[in-house]
Amino acid sequence: MNKKQLVVKISGALNLSKADAERTFDTITN
Repeated sequence: MNKKQLVVKISGALNLSKADAERTFDTITN
């Protein structure tokens, strides 16, 4: 699974915009 798919999954699961999901993802992975 690539990052883009994960970001979409996160944004869907947490009901976030893609930008927020991406920020969340970067926070988790850094």
